Parts: sequence; C-alpha cells; structure tokens
Amino acid sequence: MLDLMEEAPYGVYAVDMDQKIVFWNHSAERLLGYKKSDVIGLRCHEVCASLPEEGSEPVCLNGCPSILLAREGIIPPVVHVRMLCSSGERKPVTVTPLIIHRDEDDEQNLLVHLFHEKVNEARAKSVAENVHSVLSAKLEPGEAPHDKHRPLTLREIEVLRLLAMALEAGEIAERLELSSHTILNHIRNARMKLNAKNRLEAILAAQRRGLL
Repeated sequence: MLDLMEEAPYGVYAVDMDQKIVFWNHSAERLLGYKKSDVIGLRCHEVCASLPEEGSEPVCLNGCPSILLAREGIIPPVVHVRMLCSSGERKPVTVTPLIIHRDEDDEQNLLVHLFHEKVNEARAKSVAENVHSVLSAKLEPGEAPHDKHRPLTLREIEVLRLLAMALEAGEIAERLELSSHTILNHIRNARMKLNAKNRLEAILAAQRRGLL
C-alpha cells in the first residue's frame, strides 16, 4: 500500500508503534539526504531528530508525542519542525501525520509522516486528505472487514461533530466549503469505521470513544 507513495513529490516515511522506520520514499531521500537502506529499521529520532521551530531540544526527547497519540488511534496534529539532514544542516518542514493499517493480516497501525519544505497548515491538511483518499480507495473495494480498525480522520470527526449539532449534509458542506458529495463520503467512511448502521449510531459510537 505504501508503495503508492514511493514517487510522491513530498517526503514520506512511516514508523511502526515502536518508532522504527519501515518506509522511506525517494523524496525523503532528496529532501534530507538519507538513503532508504541507511534508515530502515532505525528509530525516527535517530535519523531526523526534529527540533521545534523555536528551541534546541528534540521534539521526541521525552517520548514522541505523535506516537503516544497514534497508539490511542488519534491522528496527531500538523507540526512545523526543523529536521536534521545528512549534511548536518536543519531543514524547516511541515509534517502532516496519518495513521494507516499495514495490511489485512496485521493489527498494528503505522504512523505515516508526509513532509515538505515549510507550507501552511491548510495546504498540509489538504495533501493529507488527498493521500488518505488514495490509500482508502486502495484498501476498500467494498466494506473491507478491517475498516473498523482504522482511525477516523480529523475531517471525519469534524463532520460527525456537525452532524451531532443536527446539521444536514448540505449545511455542513456550506460551512466547511466542501461539496455535498465529499461530505456524504466522509459520513459513509466514518460509519464504516465505526461499524454503524446509520448516522445516529455513528455519532453515538464516536461519543463513546471520546471523539466528540
């Protein structure tokens, strides 16, 4: 599945829940200078050692906050950091995390990082949603049996919150400046992941998980 990201124009690397790098694409090599063969199996902080925009202590110094969220099935927020390059310089990038399933036979999630030289947060989230749509389409020719194990995206949670406020799909589309078709897709995907028969069940299931 991650092979789809091999030639992406932005850097992509994925880690398992032990923080070990399991995927590193060509753009990651180009942006940071590390070859795939040199980083696979290493922990991400051993390679990138990301620093916040301001500060001198690595983000992961006291444990990776993104991994902690991912273990709970929560998609971490977009962050702006300075990644360590093989040359020793630090490159300011925007990192957009995603959580995906490794494959049908593996229950463990992967934390995927999309990164590009610094862009605004709205653009970063847009790229992430496009990538998630591609991966989801690859995964679900119908209602794949493992859909319920995949976490909700930030947009799906946002749509469910608005549904819980008794807004219709058209009203949500207008508020979020998206098409009604896109909103209906988000609702459908959320229902599948929550194993809900209808919108009300989806809202209740999300509330039980503490997402709303």
